[in-house]
Amino acid sequence: MNNQLFKSITITILFCFIGILWSQDWVDQARSTGNSVEQQSTAKDEDGTYKTLVNWEKGFLEFSASATTDMSKMVNEGQAISQAKETARYLAYAKAVEFIDGVLLTREVELLKSIMKTDEISASVRGSVKNSKILNEDFKWEREIRTGQLYPWATVKLGVLLYGGKPDQNLIKALFPKMEKATKVAGFSKYDPPEKEISKVIADYPDLTDEYTGLIIDTRGFQTSPSMFPNVIVQGTKQQLFGALKVDHNYAKEHGITGYAVDVELAKNDDRVLKNGKSNCYVLTAVDVTGENNIIISKKDAAIVAAIDKLNNLINECHVMIVVDK
Repeated sequence: MNNQLFKSITITILFCFIGILWSQDWVDQARSTGNSVEQQSTAKDEDGTYKTLVNWEKGFLEFSASATTDMSKMVNEGQAISQAKETARYLAYAKAVEFIDGVLLTREVELLKSIMKTDEISASVRGSVKNSKILNEDFKWEREIRTGQLYPWATVKLGVLLYGGKPDQNLIKALFPKMEKATKVAGFSKYDPPEKEISKVIADYPDLTDEYTGLIIDTRGFQTSPSMFPNVIVQGTKQQLFGALKVDHNYAKEHGITGYAVDVELAKNDDRVLKNGKSNCYVLTAVDVTGENNIIISKKDAAIVAAIDKLNNLINECHVMIVVDK
């Protein structure tokens, strides 16, 4: 069985599970508000070209792949068109799995200094991508400059939701139990100071009794990378103030664990930290970022946040923004 035919069969099997969702519907499923904290890349290999876009704030990934086919091996133009489209679909799917499993999750596991990724985690990634949506398919005939011969050129855009949407399309939902386990295996535990300590902080800082709508963590200067599973820990400990161990699963899978912005004022106006149209956020500055994404905050700030959270339930419900470098 030749390589092209194998790809055709693979695509037929994989994409029988995938419906068509046009770009406007995709925007409706992703967050319509928030800042565009995006990461983009373009690359090329022997199969074709592809682009990757991650919008961390609005909660989606898009993979655009383009491919052609060898006209000398095609029976007719119809077969060439079909083959080019199937190859582009295969490439979009394959690059989505490769990027999520090989880039995003490698970063997550490394920042936790934890166990290697398991087959179970990789299977969850493949399952989420399998149930992703084709946002757009485009086809045109191009002309080879040297020979003047026409060849088919197909482009497919595939969308994957970080959070929200249907349960089987939700990447954070699929990965949450595995990353929670990895966090524990790495030796992290919840930061839960005793009631007496929280009461003392509230007594020392009377303003903490004000109603707060969100928490903002400023990490600028440390080149922090946005992450699906941020790990905010207390200085000198392995206690997690904010992350997979501390947030409610249902809120996280619907809204994402955190939002990202490149400016504190933008962060304050994100709907994640607004209540009845008003924003009153506690802003703290990270003291360090280790690895790529272990965000370290001072013990004093941790105690203050614990007191604020006791009164406002900000952490459990993911009302947290992280400010990163542009």
